[in-house]
Amino acid sequence: MTIRSVLVAALGLLLLSAGPASAHPHVWVEASLDVEMEEGKVTGFAVTWLFDDFYSDMVRNDFDRDGDRALSEEELDALVGVSAVALMGSSFFTHMRVGDEQRRIAAVEEFYAEDDGVQILYRFRVPLSEPVDPTETEFSVGLFDEGYYVDIAIDDAQITVADQACRMVPKEALDQPLYYGIIYPTYYHLVCGTV
Repeated sequence: MTIRSVLVAALGLLLLSAGPASAHPHVWVEASLDVEMEEGKVTGFAVTWLFDDFYSDMVRNDFDRDGDRALSEEELDALVGVSAVALMGSSFFTHMRVGDEQRRIAAVEEFYAEDDGVQILYRFRVPLSEPVDPTETEFSVGLFDEGYYVDIAIDDAQITVADQACRMVPKEALDQPLYYGIIYPTYYHLVCGTV
């Protein structure tokens, strides 16, 4: 079995909704979110994931073709190619609400990976097809795996908004239970001005 087929199989398992015995997290990610704005309107946002050491080591083992324990640019490009295809079916674990509409993330831009020898990092951008004025239309982003196989944690300090008059406010989505209703994902709602 080739490295590629092993990882595709592993990512396939990762992205499937797990059953009761295996639904708890197996991969941990620390995330950051950067909201891009121009003239008071949201134009897109960037997401960064820093994977836990154990998962990073597994990925490194699968993609380190030359055995030097470090991923070269070529090896990182191969990782990104496989990951982008696998994550597409899960909306890149990135959920966006614009007004009352839940929008699926079908594609991202500027997706790349880094390896510092300990942890693997992913970063990608989600451009909006049309800018959103948050004073007129509610805009929110949630970073979570619906199958709860991957636990994505984001600290408020890891969220930036280009417009200093705006901030992201966390709120649990009680209408979107995960893991048999035990877990509720958090969406970050963009609030601008004084509230």
